[in-house]
Order: sequence, then C-alpha cells, then structure tokens
Amino acid sequence: MANTHNVEVNVHINSPDQPPASNPGFGATAPSNSGRILSGYFCATCPSNPDPANLVNNINSAYNVVNFSFITHNADGSLNNEFDAPSKGFVLSKSIVESLQSQGRKVFISFGGGAASALNGDSPQSFIDNLAANILTIVNQYGFDGFDWDVEHFSGSLTGYINIMDSVNAKLKQGKPDLLLSAAPQLPHLYPDLLQVSPGWNIYAPMASTQGSKLLMAWMQVQLYNQWEIADSYYVPYVKALIAGFKPVKTQGGTVTYDTSLTQDQIVLGFPASTQAAGNGYRDPSQIVGWVQQLENEGISIRGIMTWSIGWDQQNNWSFANGLAPIL
Repeated sequence: MANTHNVEVNVHINSPDQPPASNPGFGATAPSNSGRILSGYFCATCPSNPDPANLVNNINSAYNVVNFSFITHNADGSLNNEFDAPSKGFVLSKSIVESLQSQGRKVFISFGGGAASALNGDSPQSFIDNLAANILTIVNQYGFDGFDWDVEHFSGSLTGYINIMDSVNAKLKQGKPDLLLSAAPQLPHLYPDLLQVSPGWNIYAPMASTQGSKLLMAWMQVQLYNQWEIADSYYVPYVKALIAGFKPVKTQGGTVTYDTSLTQDQIVLGFPASTQAAGNGYRDPSQIVGWVQQLENEGISIRGIMTWSIGWDQQNNWSFANGLAPIL
C-alpha cells in the first residue's frame, strides 16, 4: 500500500472525455444512509499509528469502512497475520470488530500490501483451495464484513494469477454469500487508456469484467498516488472512462478480450490522507469534493473515497475526513 512506495513521478496520459454509460445499480448494501463511503486502512504496525489500541477506539466517525491491514500468503495458501502489533499493545479481536460494526461501520480484512510477496500465477489448484478456505476461516473468526484485495506484486503465469483472484472470489461468495468484496488496484492495474492486459498493466481489469468477478465486487478503490499520481484534469475523465467501459486484450497464454467496466456504485477513488502518507498524490479535500460534485452535476454519483491511512489522518488532526464532509 501507500507507504511502501515513495517514487516521486507524476503520470498523466490524456483520456477521452467519454459520456457515462447508464448505471444498472449494484446490490451490495451501503454502509451509510447516503450510500457513499469513506474507506480507510488501519495499519497497526505502521509508523503512522503509534498507539493503535487507542486509535481503534477513536476513529473519526466519517470512516464507515475500516480495512485492517494486512494478511499475507505463503506458497501453500496459508496466511500470515500482519495486522496485529503486540509490541504496541494491539491485538485485534472479534469484540473490536463488533464494536466498530455497532458504530455503523463495515469492517474488512485486506490481503497483500506493498511489502507482501508476489502472487504466483503458477501456483497449483491446492493453493487456490487453501487460500480461499483460510480467508473464510479468518473472516468467520473475526466476523469481518468484507475482504479486500491489495495485491500489488505478481509473478509467473499471467493467466494463472487472473484465475487465482477470480476463483478465490467465487469460492468466498459461495462460502459466505453476504461477504463484501473490494479491491485496491494501483492506477496501471485498472487503466482504460491502455487496451492491454499484461504484467504490470490492467491486471485487475479481468476482475472488473463480465468474464471475471465484476458482479461479485462491491467496489474497487483505486490507488491514485505515489508514482501513479495523476493530473487534476484526469480524475473526472477517469471515472467516466471506467463507467463507459473498455476492452483490454490479453495475448499471453491465449488471447482474451475483457469487457471491463464499473458501475458508478463500484468506483472509489483513493488518496493519501496527508502529504506524509505517500510520496505523491495528496490532494486537498476541497479539491476532491469539487471533483465529486462535478460528477454529481453530470449525473454520476461514485461510491466514495478511500485513503491511506486512518493513522495518517489522525496524525493530521483528521483534516482529510473532516474536509470531505460535504460529500459524505
């Protein structure tokens, strides 16, 4: 996630200002009355969170989605707990999750992160089966409402790791139909301006396609920061391009054209909570409010905003969450 990559490179490729497609709606239950979310990552081990035991009891009320970060995987599909911080006196429990839920929040467990090992597309079927089963175990153990993909590194077969993510999604929904699924692709991993699926480019596009997990996904919260900071003029066109849809082509391991798009209810834009939270990409909340309101004026109401991280926002006196109040 954000604090693991601090390359200061601005990226902006012009995108056509396409009109939005009609929105068929989406069945996932919204965590707030307005339907708009503020999704924040809670990283107990990160420097931004010196006292996680205190913070978890005092999260700004605007955060109606909390993503605990992270679980990581081993080659056999077993999982590692990276979300506890015993040295800081923090161990997550089901009672903590239930307390957050009682406040009207949805609580997710996030998988991966910038420091995690690569997802190996050459992994056998037993890896997929074990990974899905172990995720369901931890979801049930803690009572999480949702599961979030934050895989940033891939290796091996391109077709293989596309299949892993879609197969795990299907198994998770089969095992727990009410489980909310989200993903946090970096910008190049869901990028309408480039019509190809290849290592490093559009590797989450299949998940957002009719051939993949699109109908299973509650939302995708795209990381628009660090080396993937974009120009201010691109936020609105990017949302429109995702809604209009695009057809990236995979040629490795067999040619497939993916019919990729998101509904407005599935689009969440991700920003750093402060200038300290990422190398690039921080935007004043007033700017974000302006872009969201511009979209609303054109009949588009996105699902919400994501930030890395709750800890950084707390360190900055909650200026990010408080500044977004007009659109939450």
